[in-house]
Amino acid sequence: MTTDADFPLRQKLEAMIVTAIQKDLQNNKITGDRAKEVAKIILDMVPEDIAYLQLMEVIPQIDDKVSELAGV
Repeated sequence: MTTDADFPLRQKLEAMIVTAIQKDLQNNKITGDRAKEVAKIILDMVPEDIAYLQLMEVIPQIDDKVSELAGV
């Protein structure tokens, strides 16, 4: 059986972001081009093996660059 603890932080963050982006796309709050930009920003800013403390430092920077994800 797989638990949340088995997934790296980046995977968890990616899943939350994908859900938020999909919702915004469905509600026409974000364009497809912007969704691609957001995805690239996240991939560039969040390393594959990011530690919890590093992630806590990166999140405010993400919020500054990607206002669409402020609620994530």
